[in-house]
Amino acid sequence: MEKGPDIVLYWVKINKTNVRKISADCKFFSYNYEYFSCRDSNACLLKARITSGDSDLFHLDTEKFLSDEITLKIENTEIASFKEGLKLPIFYSQKIPKESKNDVLKIHFFCRQNDIRKLPEQEENVTINFQIDTHEIYSVEF
Repeated sequence: MEKGPDIVLYWVKINKTNVRKISADCKFFSYNYEYFSCRDSNACLLKARITSGDSDLFHLDTEKFLSDEITLKIENTEIASFKEGLKLPIFYSQKIPKESKNDVLKIHFFCRQNDIRKLPEQEENVTINFQIDTHEIYSVEF
């Protein structure tokens, strides 16, 4: 039988009893993404240490998830959106016809400053490659 989790970081209330059925010694920590504040400072510290690759916590099998909602738009037309909680990394690619009035890609974040990228001028169709790595660093290529 596979071993259950050693720790669970959560920001939405979970049923601890069910988790304890598969991992009796599991520790629980809650945190809150909404205002970049934590209900439990130990949970925030633990998440930061795991995210940074702390060698003392390397043995923990962790997965990383998107902590912000991101929407891609050309003019006011949404071409893609990525909801908070999606497993990282994220890879997105789409070819779109470029109209003369559509000259920028708008990257909207729920909790961060938005970004605008100018589309290439000489092309009829533009392929947008958008990636978010496991550290939530995004990149855009055309």
